Amino acid sequence: MNIEELTLEEERLMAKINRVEGQIEEKIRLLEAYGVFRTYKQVHESYAELALQKNLEALKRAFFLQWYAAIEPAFLTGIPDGSPLGTQETLNNVTQLAVLKELEGQLVTGKLDDELRWMLAYAYSVVDYYFEYYFERQEDLCALKQYLSTINTHIPWIDISARKSLEGRGQMGDYFIDIINYIKSQGAV
Repeated sequence: MNIEELTLEEERLMAKINRVEGQIEEKIRLLEAYGVFRTYKQVHESYAELALQKNLEALKRAFFLQWYAAIEPAFLTGIPDGSPLGTQETLNNVTQLAVLKELEGQLVTGKLDDELRWMLAYAYSVVDYYFEYYFERQEDLCALKQYLSTINTHIPWIDISARKSLEGRGQMGDYFIDIINYIKSQGAV
C-alpha cells in the first residue's frame, strides 16, 4: 500500500471507531469484531515498511501510531496496544523498534525535517517512558537518546499555519490539529 491508500484506510478505520458506543469493554469487543485492531496493526506495519524505504511521511505516521498506542487506550484510538482490558492484537515490538532505529539513522545522517524533530521532542515531553523502555533494552539508539536528552522541556509550539498541512494525514494529523486548536483556544498560540 502507498501513503494515499493508507490514508484512506485510516479514514475508514476512524469512521468505525467514531461509530462505536458503549462501555469500555463493549467498545473493545466491537472494535475487535469489526477487525479495527487487526487492520490498524496492518496499517502500522505498512507505514513501517514504507519508512524503511526512506519515506519520511510514512516514518512520521508509523512513529506517531506506536507512540499514540502507548499513551492512549485502544478503545479510543483503535490502535492495538496490549491493553489489560483485553485487546487481542498488539503492535509488533520488532516493527516498533525498526521504526525507532530508522529514526536513529535519519537523525545520524541529518535527514530529519523540522516537523519530525518537533514531533519527537513533543512526544518525549509528553511521555518519556515510551522512549526509556527502548533505551533501557537497546544500545544502538544513542543518537536518539542524546537528541531527546538535550531537548528543552518547554517545546516551542508548532506554527499555527501548520494546521492546514496536517489535514488528511490520518490520526497523526487529526491529533495535532486537535492539540493546536486546543492551544489556540487557550490563547497560548
